[in-house]
Amino acid sequence: MTPDRRPVVLLVCTLSVFLVGVDATAVTLALPALRRGLDVPPAVLPWVVGGYGLALASFLVLAGGVADRWGRRRVFRVGLAVFAAGAAVCAVAPDHRVLLAGRVVQGVGASMLNPVSLSIVLTTFPGPEERARALGVWGAVMGLSMASGPLVGGAVVHAFGWRAVFVLVAVLGCGVFVAATAVVPESTASRARRVDPLGQVLVVLLFFVLMRAVAVSGVPALVWASGALVLAGVFVGHGLRRRDPFVDPRLFRITALWVSALAAVVLFVALGGFLLRASSYWQEVRGLSAAASGLMTLPMPLAVVLCAWSAPRVRGRLGTGGAFVLGGVVVLAAELVLVRVGAHSPTWAPVVGEALFGAGFGLTNALITALATERVEGDRVGVVAGITSTCRQFGLAVGAIRA
Repeated sequence: MTPDRRPVVLLVCTLSVFLVGVDATAVTLALPALRRGLDVPPAVLPWVVGGYGLALASFLVLAGGVADRWGRRRVFRVGLAVFAAGAAVCAVAPDHRVLLAGRVVQGVGASMLNPVSLSIVLTTFPGPEERARALGVWGAVMGLSMASGPLVGGAVVHAFGWRAVFVLVAVLGCGVFVAATAVVPESTASRARRVDPLGQVLVVLLFFVLMRAVAVSGVPALVWASGALVLAGVFVGHGLRRRDPFVDPRLFRITALWVSALAAVVLFVALGGFLLRASSYWQEVRGLSAAASGLMTLPMPLAVVLCAWSAPRVRGRLGTGGAFVLGGVVVLAAELVLVRVGAHSPTWAPVVGEALFGAGFGLTNALITALATERVEGDRVGVVAGITSTCRQFGLAVGAIRA
């Protein structure tokens, strides 16, 4: 590949990541209009966001392994086509059941984009310095897309209605598909992991049961949680017996990996809850339009960009652990501010809380993958990055369901 073509490939990969992130969070500003338009039951509404995240998390690691074996460009293009088709289904959905089905299809398509685009970036930029810069751009766009989704969603819903959000995603997805066909080269891994069907089925079942445990309360929650523990035990036992498992449980002997995975879940649970609560607060409590509500969330993405950009320098001064702790403390401070916000609070209070949340989120999210991969051998970096990405999406789905 010629050097002048590499930035174009990076652009296509980051555009796909941006679409996935925006689609995950832009819908939060469309939920009130969507609820009225399709008469969606209140208990079902969070699954519009949570179903997407659950499907994405369930198949993310599988998609990376399949792409390594059968071709990254091929799987990347299939993912874009499925993603755009799911958005088109949502755009014309006559009721909430079809809408939820379309969101799940979108999540399956999106699961082929994040890990595969990352693999394409890694193979496109072989030099350590240029690879580091490319990964920095890729990670920054991923964080920015999720944080700026409400701003984009609010503007589109206000101008054209909630269906336009999905129309826009479908059209852009088709555009990225055409660009990927033209510029992204085909590549495979020199040693691709074997597909583990039973491991994949166990992951899907485990995530679904965990989501059910989160969605209910009382005795049913305990029953679902017990089922999740059993499935987790079966999954670990299967992984220990298999030579090339779906996810090797032995990886979690690395302290940095399970700490970063847990941090990813917690951070994105907070993000999922924050986005839905912010949408509800500005539109239904303060009575703002979708566009005005999106503008009121602007401090968050601005803080995300600033702190994600500053993360390497903060890490250099405080170390990875110190910077990680600082980001968590800032997120906690934001939550303490936001939990006190009410209908008659001064406007600056939620705005400050959003800015603090964005600052802590931007710093912590930028460090999660770095913390997880810095002590892992080169041939396992992709798997570890897939685990942290899975934890992010699962956390986002949980946060949306519990909001």
